[in-house]
Amino acid sequence: MKHSTLGSRQFLSIFKKVSSSTLLDQYYLNIKSSLAPIVRESLDKHNIPVFDRIYEILNGRKCWTLAREAEQLLINLFSKSELEIELQIRLEEAVKILPKETVKLYRSLAANPKNDIRVILKNLMCDLHWRLEKKYIRMAYGSVINIKVGFMFTVFIAFFFGPDLFASFYNEYLGIVINSRKEFILTAINSGILGSLFSLLSSLSKKLKDANLEELRLMKTWGFVLFRATVGCGAGMIMFYLLSSGLLQGTVFPPVDFSSEVIEGQGKSLLILWCFIAGFSERFVPNVLTSTAEKTVQTVQPTEEKSS
Repeated sequence: MKHSTLGSRQFLSIFKKVSSSTLLDQYYLNIKSSLAPIVRESLDKHNIPVFDRIYEILNGRKCWTLAREAEQLLINLFSKSELEIELQIRLEEAVKILPKETVKLYRSLAANPKNDIRVILKNLMCDLHWRLEKKYIRMAYGSVINIKVGFMFTVFIAFFFGPDLFASFYNEYLGIVINSRKEFILTAINSGILGSLFSLLSSLSKKLKDANLEELRLMKTWGFVLFRATVGCGAGMIMFYLLSSGLLQGTVFPPVDFSSEVIEGQGKSLLILWCFIAGFSERFVPNVLTSTAEKTVQTVQPTEEKSS
């Protein structure tokens, strides 16, 4: 008997449209086939209400929660031989789903003839259901996070090329001229945001794998995505003023004049590159600021000593 469980409301809405109905029908069919050989009149008195409840579920509204309930109740109606067979099937299924230590524990419990197989099977199925539940929740949250981050990245790609594609609109309504200082500031902000969102996209699969459910619940909110975009915005602005101030010097920071109203040459390419890097690497701007502050202190201290 195959298991398939409900993950989250978002995932359910998507999953239903694709294949959930077919899978749920198959799930119910499997339970019905397991219930078919059981004759109600041959059951003990305390198992008749269990049989009736399963029958009620199978003939009522279909949903995964009720299907799992029916499957759990069905364990009470299995004979000893059926329990042993079902337990072995579930243990093989658990190898692919549960941690090795948990599977080892269940195998050791099943090997002890003093233990109640029915209780072991119920607990094992609860663990399998919960693991599958978490799997689909992670899938649902992962889908939501990917969609939101991808959407934000696409929006700021449009903003990035906006001044070039809609130059007349930017000039007339926003007072931004192509290759002007204002346009460069806007480019720096957009580059920083794109860098931070690209960093998030490139590392998202690992983050989703390592995060627990509470962290995933936080990551799927718009607040998390907007926070990362805000960090990129700040990094891009700081990088713009660091470059324009001339504090950054060396072969990797060629001198670029951002002081004039109209900036020409390779300035825009360098600005985009460094602001993108500033947004991409969370530690880049803090490290640059720390390094600049240390150099400033080293320069100021000898001057103060000479004046004193």
